[in-house]
Amino acid sequence: MNINWHKNDDSTVINQLLEKYSLEGITMPYTMEQFQKDYIKAHIRVLDPEEILSKFKTEERLKGLRAEEIEFYLEKLKKGKVSNA
Repeated sequence: MNINWHKNDDSTVINQLLEKYSLEGITMPYTMEQFQKDYIKAHIRVLDPEEILSKFKTEERLKGLRAEEIEFYLEKLKKGKVSNA
């Protein structure tokens, strides 16, 4: 198989996919978006949460939290009971 790649990172991604599917014998369509989701799920533990969260606005970070959860955290923060660890 002779393929000319337009981007270096594409060849790495494609090679990883080909290796994964050939080992598992899977012959189903797989999108780049699905690969990215699967890759992140598999490697999420090695990512720094602060680095990830810093990419989002405060409103986006709080979205999905209940008001009670936010208020509870704010109270802890005011009392100095929030650790940075």
